[in-house]
Amino acid sequence: MARQQYQAAGKPTVGVSVHWVTHEPRPPSDRTPVSEALASVVAQNVPQLGTWCDLDWSSLPEPLATSVHHVRIDRLIDYTASDWRVPRVGWFPDAQPDHIRTAIATKESCFDGYRQFCDAVWLLIASEGFGPSSWCELSDKTRQENYATRFSRVFFLGTHPKELIELPVQQP
Repeated sequence: MARQQYQAAGKPTVGVSVHWVTHEPRPPSDRTPVSEALASVVAQNVPQLGTWCDLDWSSLPEPLATSVHHVRIDRLIDYTASDWRVPRVGWFPDAQPDHIRTAIATKESCFDGYRQFCDAVWLLIASEGFGPSSWCELSDKTRQENYATRFSRVFFLGTHPKELIELPVQQP
């Protein structure tokens, strides 16, 4: 979003690396103001060709100062297109119903083995990993979708915020 806003301003092509604060969750409602602020900061700090500039959080305006550790803007080369990089995520992508169906299908092949030991089999899909790049959020559409499965119940364990969501299932 910020890259598109920056490019629409007609400024020179740049390389941008945004290092997000990782201990602070950001709600989806922050995306537009943060994106606009980031595009503006980059546009105001375009370095000369062959150089770069680093901006730390203390030199950034709100809402960036509380969301970003630092931004590097470079023109070390004459980029043919702007290259914006994010070493760590800023927002988590939405998991779509097809993502949930794929996770269920992956475990469905083990169902009979699980069923040998119990009367009902529940499935827990965990959105957890070693870093924010493995996390996601569930949209309202994904939460309300009915999922066809032999599992009695299906749960999604979210990371930010930490929540357990029961997903609607239909027995085939």
